[in-house]
Amino acid sequence: MARLELRAAAVKALPREGKRPILVAWVVPESAPTNQAEDTLVDALSTALSGQLPAFMVPAHYVVLPALPQLPNGKVDRGALPAPTFDNAPYARGPDAPDSPTMALLRPLWTRLL
Repeated sequence: MARLELRAAAVKALPREGKRPILVAWVVPESAPTNQAEDTLVDALSTALSGQLPAFMVPAHYVVLPALPQLPNGKVDRGALPAPTFDNAPYARGPDAPDSPTMALLRPLWTRLL
C-alpha cells in the first residue's frame, strides 16, 4: 500500500437526532487532490485505519479540506470545522452506510419488519 501523506487531520464525534453519534474525520492532504484522488485518499485512509483500529474508532465519514481552521494559538478550531454533508455518499462509511444500492432498498423493509 502507498504511504498516505496528510498535512493535518481532526476527528470528532457528531451527535445525530434519533441515532447514535457518527465519527467524522477532516483531513488535509499533503498536495491538493483532484476529485478522483480524494476518493482514492478516503478509501486508502478507511482501509488503513480499519486494519489498525477497532471498527467503532474508524471514522464513518470523511471531509477533505485544503486546511483546518485554527485558533490564534495554532490549535485546531473544532467549532469552525465545516459541517459534513451526509447526502454525498462517496465518503460515507461505517455500519450506518449501505454497502450497495440493493442494501439501501432492503434496509427500510427490514427495519419495518423487525
